[in-house]
Amino acid sequence: MPSPASVWLTADPPSPVSPIDVAMTVPGEPGVLFAHTFPPGAALRGDFATSQGRHVLSALGGGCGLPLEVGAGEEAQVLLTVAPDGTCTLAISWQGSWEAADRPIHGEGVFLTNHNAGNAGDATPHIEGGG
Repeated sequence: MPSPASVWLTADPPSPVSPIDVAMTVPGEPGVLFAHTFPPGAALRGDFATSQGRHVLSALGGGCGLPLEVGAGEEAQVLLTVAPDGTCTLAISWQGSWEAADRPIHGEGVFLTNHNAGNAGDATPHIEGGG
């Protein structure tokens, strides 16, 4: 049974002027899909509550993507950079144990889960939290 892990996402600029869609999938597991669209002007801060293993994080309809591998009790902090021309890049800014002394602390964000993925075409029908 996989153990809990997480992916924390922020952006530069921190509150993009256009809608930004993000998605996280697990290769070989079509039933796993985390997805959310951040509205224009909203702080782009998201916490993907996932499990250890391989994941693919993407943004802007697949305009950029990043393969990730997170271990049990580990967090990957990822920065999405959106250029003025609308292109994007995703890069890991920090990765390690939740208990690491050097783990950068972050605030709250949209809490994204994979609860009931696939129901009624919803990727992540239970989006919790916010701010």
